[in-house]
Amino acid sequence: MSEEGKNLGLIDAIASPEELVETSCNLALDIAENRKPRLYSLSRTDKLESSKTEEILQGFRQQAEVTALTSLKKLPVLMSFKNSDIPNPTYFRL
Repeated sequence: MSEEGKNLGLIDAIASPEELVETSCNLALDIAENRKPRLYSLSRTDKLESSKTEEILQGFRQQAEVTALTSLKKLPVLMSFKNSDIPNPTYFRL
């Protein structure tokens, strides 16, 4: 579904959970510095049937919800690693 949305111009980037924060920050910087207009995605949705658009966007919302919940659950663990004396916490699997 992500690839379909990207091909339709409805989303700007696809990121794995590991790349999500970096990708989000890069997109936010692009928006803040006016490097990439974000209205293109909005104009693309006007060209699709409303039921198809709603179906695609609902799928994206559900994916984003799952990703956000997973990331929020991991955040305290990541912060504890950051503030700990563990020399290399990357061997822990989250």
